[in-house]
Amino acid sequence: MKLSEMNVNQRKVWEAMDAATREYIGGNENGVSDYEIGSPEYNSCKRFLDQTHDELKEFFYLEVITDVQKEARFCGKEFVMERIEIRLNKWGY
Repeated sequence: MKLSEMNVNQRKVWEAMDAATREYIGGNENGVSDYEIGSPEYNSCKRFLDQTHDELKEFFYLEVITDVQKEARFCGKEFVMERIEIRLNKWGY
């Protein structure tokens, strides 16, 4: 489904998912390249990125439904999980 085809609730869910993945995956990828290997900050970022696909999927699901609870409820879990699945696969996680 394209962004232009989404209704208002679906778009809000997509925006929340987009923001969460950029913040956590992007932020931790930057941390892995910015911090010295073995430092506590590096290890924390690496631990986050080393989670399994399913662990990351569940993490982002909880982030999204916490952020936009009402909209996520109207979209349904399947829609939210599908958006997260697409993003994680696209980014190689």
